Amino acid sequence: MSGDYTPERIAYNKRMSIKNGIYAAVALGIFSSFLPLYAIEALHATDYQVALLSSLPQLVNLLVLIPGALFLSRLKQKKGFTTLNVGLAKVFFLIAAFVPWIYPDDPAQALVIVIAFYGIPLALAGLSWQAFISDLIPAEERNAFFGQRNRDTTLWAMVAVFLTGMLLNLFDKKLIWPYQFFFVIAFLFGVLETWTLFRHDEPVRPVDEREPKRLNFQAVRTMFQRPAFVRFFIAGMFFNFAWQMAWPLFNIYQIKTVHATAFWLSLFTVANQISQSIAFPYWGRLADRFGTGTALAITALGMATAPTLTVLSTSLVYLVFVNLFTGAFVAGTVLLLFNQLLHVSPAEDRTSYIAVYNLGVGAVGFIAPQVGVYLASLLTLPGAMHASSLLRFGSACVFAWYVWRYDRHERGERVARGESS
Repeated sequence: MSGDYTPERIAYNKRMSIKNGIYAAVALGIFSSFLPLYAIEALHATDYQVALLSSLPQLVNLLVLIPGALFLSRLKQKKGFTTLNVGLAKVFFLIAAFVPWIYPDDPAQALVIVIAFYGIPLALAGLSWQAFISDLIPAEERNAFFGQRNRDTTLWAMVAVFLTGMLLNLFDKKLIWPYQFFFVIAFLFGVLETWTLFRHDEPVRPVDEREPKRLNFQAVRTMFQRPAFVRFFIAGMFFNFAWQMAWPLFNIYQIKTVHATAFWLSLFTVANQISQSIAFPYWGRLADRFGTGTALAITALGMATAPTLTVLSTSLVYLVFVNLFTGAFVAGTVLLLFNQLLHVSPAEDRTSYIAVYNLGVGAVGFIAPQVGVYLASLLTLPGAMHASSLLRFGSACVFAWYVWRYDRHERGERVARGESS
């Protein structure tokens, strides 16, 4: 594969990837930022249905990732499969927009079902994009490149979400048609995302040079015999559970308790994304200097503060500043989890490793939001948010343990090879 990393091809794919990321961030930013408001205010979704909007796509992950990985592992090129699923996922933006017309008797439940099916192409696109892009960007350039890419895409998404929030705020938040209009806009940006993804320059691999990336039981047994992957997997699952259990709680608190309008929701997102765009390159540099695992432990610790800080006040201005603070740690999490997954996954079986990791994330992601809403019914919503903060703090400790074990393992391997420790 190293022969495919020509400077011209790398530079071209980087440009295309940044354009693709910008369109993707704008499309998803508009859709996901206002989907909870649409569900709760316009379609009158219950707390349980709000939780299902987060958890059902993760359940779908469990059902499609293994067959998806089996199919993906047999492809000489991944671009076509990735592009197809990215495009199909964006079609569900349109379906979600028009569910009140498709099923007027219970549009909130219809939206839950639509988002569940949206998870099918979304899961396949995520799996194939990770494997696809890892073949196009050399490992030693990923931290710096994805730091820049995430910063640029976040800035554009921030502008799009802010403008959308300002315009939505001009209308009664219970009206349906303004959401429909902007979801159509999101779909159109999704079309541009699909087009730029297809324009990437992916080399064609001769059959005799293809990497053995078939997903099978032997590969699974092998990966769970690799200490670096096992420890990262454990740390990642713990973190994802603590992280995702609070997702529906943030939406419920902001919309039902604080009564945030579309304008304030956009400000929350913009504040979060401002700090993300500033922090992205610094997390990449920190990871290059001290190691991705160390940086992950720091991001997990920072994200542990988010749920508790959120429920300390109902002031909308205060919540803007909370999002400004916590966004820096979200940036590190998004960047570093992906890079560390690639780092602990050997190139010859990368598709299998990504599939198994995402399978675990899917299982955790289905359970965690339901646990969060259940805890809110037992402990009150603030109590459940504090519980999430405690678990996130625990996940930071697990990442610290992972770093210690990983560094010790790496030193041992260097000594075994006769290198200086």
